[in-house]
Amino acid sequence: MYDSIGEDVANDEIVVNQYPFSGKIAVWSSPGWNYQGFGTTTTYDKAFQFWFGSEQKGQERKIVFNDAGNGAILGSVRMLLPRGEKAMNKIHSEFGSLANLETELIAPTVTKVIFATGPLLSSYESYAAKKNDLINFIEDQLRYGIYKTTIVERTVVDPITGEKKNLRQAERVKSDAPGDNGWARQEVAPFGKYKLDLAQLSVDDIRYDQKIIDQIQAQQEAAMAVQTSIAEAKKAEQDALKEEALGKQRIARARAEQLVSKEKAVVQAEQKRDVARLDKEAAEFYKQKLILEGQGEAQKKQLVMQADGALEQKLNALIKINETWASAVQNYKGNWVPQTVMGSSGDGGSGNDAANLIQLLTAQAAKDISVDLSNKN
Repeated sequence: MYDSIGEDVANDEIVVNQYPFSGKIAVWSSPGWNYQGFGTTTTYDKAFQFWFGSEQKGQERKIVFNDAGNGAILGSVRMLLPRGEKAMNKIHSEFGSLANLETELIAPTVTKVIFATGPLLSSYESYAAKKNDLINFIEDQLRYGIYKTTIVERTVVDPITGEKKNLRQAERVKSDAPGDNGWARQEVAPFGKYKLDLAQLSVDDIRYDQKIIDQIQAQQEAAMAVQTSIAEAKKAEQDALKEEALGKQRIARARAEQLVSKEKAVVQAEQKRDVARLDKEAAEFYKQKLILEGQGEAQKKQLVMQADGALEQKLNALIKINETWASAVQNYKGNWVPQTVMGSSGDGGSGNDAANLIQLLTAQAAKDISVDLSNKN
């Protein structure tokens, strides 16, 4: 009896109290003691985790992708209850307990949203390229409602066979309406009706049928083979570029060596040319020196000769002439040079004709060279 007088509300609880007789409901969301008035209380957690197929508890949720591949999603959603009395009154009036709220509202909503997300992706996309999109699609629809979609048919290339095939896909319809978050909705989100707030969606695992797993593995191997081929092609291209670069480098080096050799030859030729030019200039200078020295010596001799009448040359010539005649007369043994002279001639003249001849020739030579041999004393 005394337990029905008051209720001590914990910090993480929301308590709904229904008074007797009047049937009125009070919602206590603040921690502390509240007068119960012998009413009936129901406790809700302010925040709770709803599990679907995780290791802790719950049942996995089935999903069918647009390529007819089947799978199951395991995870959880963390929900926050509203603090307002009106919203909690609505929840309590329709569900009566937290367990009923999970069973009758949260579980069906999660199941419906996951099932509606499947047609937006293929099995392989959900496994690899668009796995994050899958999670985003589920969370967005839990918050704002199921997407309004349209079916389109696309031609895609099978990654395993390489053949083209037609694939029917669901595509979202865009919307500018307030509250749609950019995409048109088929219905208002159930969580929104009851002011429930989705705090977090966590996907722990996606389990595929074995057929899908085999297909995904085959697709991965094919994709890996393609990437390997691309890598090998790029490597071959890089090797070719490398060889081309090395070839250009060798050509450039050979050209550089040829240019160095050419420049060296040019320098040597220019050096030889300059040396030859200097030798020629030196020879010209030497020639000019000899010419000038010869001209100077000739001019000197000319001036000396002009000064003394070329006396030295004339005397030397006269001496040479006399020496020549003297030698000739001395060595001649003919009749005109007597070997023995006996006395002198009657007229007082010399009887030596040779001596007279020499005297005449000497006088003639002296006359020729303009030398005066007379005794001026």
